[in-house]
Amino acid sequence: MAQTIPSQNHLRLLSSKAGFVAPSHPEGFKDWVGQNKRIIEYEKTGDWRGLIRYAGETKEDFNDVNWATMFSKLGRMKREAKSIKSDAAFIRLREDFERILEEDGMGWLGMQAIGNILHAYGVMKIKSEVVYRSLDDDAKRIVEEGKPRNISNCIYALARLGYRGDNFVNAVGTQNVAKFIVSEGLPQEISNTVWSLAKLTDEAPHFAGAIDRKSVAEYMVKEGTPQNISNAIWAMAILNHQMPNLAQSIDSQKVVRKLAKGQPQDMVNTLWSMTTLGHRVTRLARAMERVDVVEKLSKVGNMQNFSNSIWAMSKLRYECPRLVKALSERAAELMGTGTSDAIANLAWGLANLGYFDERVFQQIAKHAKIVKNGEAPTLTMTLWGFGISGLIAKNERAVRMLWEDIMSRPVWELQSENWRQLEIVRLFAKSEGIHLEVTEDGSEEIRKELMEKASMSVIQGSSQFEIEVAKDLEAFRFKGFEREVSPFSDGEGGNLLKIDIAWGNEMVGLELDGPTHFLKPIKGTEDTELPRDGPTKAKKRLLEALGWKVLRMSHWKKIEYDKLEDEEKMGIWANELGKSGVAPQL
Repeated sequence: MAQTIPSQNHLRLLSSKAGFVAPSHPEGFKDWVGQNKRIIEYEKTGDWRGLIRYAGETKEDFNDVNWATMFSKLGRMKREAKSIKSDAAFIRLREDFERILEEDGMGWLGMQAIGNILHAYGVMKIKSEVVYRSLDDDAKRIVEEGKPRNISNCIYALARLGYRGDNFVNAVGTQNVAKFIVSEGLPQEISNTVWSLAKLTDEAPHFAGAIDRKSVAEYMVKEGTPQNISNAIWAMAILNHQMPNLAQSIDSQKVVRKLAKGQPQDMVNTLWSMTTLGHRVTRLARAMERVDVVEKLSKVGNMQNFSNSIWAMSKLRYECPRLVKALSERAAELMGTGTSDAIANLAWGLANLGYFDERVFQQIAKHAKIVKNGEAPTLTMTLWGFGISGLIAKNERAVRMLWEDIMSRPVWELQSENWRQLEIVRLFAKSEGIHLEVTEDGSEEIRKELMEKASMSVIQGSSQFEIEVAKDLEAFRFKGFEREVSPFSDGEGGNLLKIDIAWGNEMVGLELDGPTHFLKPIKGTEDTELPRDGPTKAKKRLLEALGWKVLRMSHWKKIEYDKLEDEEKMGIWANELGKSGVAPQL
């Protein structure tokens, strides 16, 4: 491909790469190799001011390699990045470089120079319309001639600053480029490219297909670092590409061990991504609760890390007491740094798991204004967390603030699940002696109707467990019961919170807890009874607050019960129900 030669006044910038025919050196032209060595020496000693001063004095003789080396070396000085960016001499130097781009474009820059310069701009978070526009204008040449590292560095820079260059992003997302980068690139280059695409576009089907080939997936998890693995699966989760082969490769003993040794964020992001995509992650979830992993997260983890890990463990239904304890100890420090989504996911996750930690929820209440500024679902999730945890009365001020705000939102902002959550919150608040009313603003009837409709839309079906128990109770003459009974005297709540089997006159309820009512174990098997989840605990608390006597039978007890003779079964019911005033009818 023919190279674009800079204008005459920029002959000093002639590229060292093949393809340029340099004229005889003008007087004073310096050896670019020697200049590069001087730049590297400054970087080795950490003298960024000296490097900038030297570049300012010799830039007239810089070629593309010198410019790239200068930016690259300064970009590596991460601790000094803020000072470098604001340094007047550096700003003048950068402006000189960008003026050349403005006049001549990127045609005089070699592929490696482009990649290194863009990477430095991205790392230092330097915003420049000139640089990114020039990159977009030269997109075709860069993806055709560049190596995976060059292309990866360029799109990474765009993603870091949220600059969507349509030409470049579209060029990178093509099938040919995807195959090229995945087949020729290193794990970091593949990972950075798909991470960047996830930041800049809505889909990357060609990369998803290329990476999820079994051989590539195995290569990524074997040779990639924890961050490479994490970024790749995170990108696929954001873009909603299922990646079954990559997911299977990740949830292996060796890879989980590798992730556990990395940074906590890599472990958390991988768990979150796999969970978001709906994959089975037994090994990964169990590793998240390991002592060494939790200790590391406790020391350096941020609010987003804790929120994502708790949310994922909740979706997977795995117990995680160590993780919750670590969060509780740092709740006061972390909560104020969280986004509305992070706080809402935390409240929902803790409540769903049944960890009703008062210290954490106090901090959530303290920072409720952050949630208030979020979208409608974040408010309903947070309120649901307070309701299920039984902590509405103790945090009434914050709960009322969120309730009043959500009731002032346009009804179209809420989906059926949000209205269902609000009805549950209202019912649990009522059991705590707190009355949350629908705001009378002219649309209260619509809101009440939507909440009632959502409560009725919950599908209630008799399980085999319930059918068999009811049959035995009839056979043993413990009659007078009803199935699927509202615990409220006025029958409110629709299909929410109904008692499985109830003797209304005696106010005795029998709850039958199948496998979905329990958390999964981090260690051991599911052969022994495990902790019940949050909604199951909360329902018992609500029933008792309303005056019901609550009996329970778990599916583990049902297994043992089924092994008994009828006489023994009769004895169990006579003993358990008799204590609550329910006797067999003659």
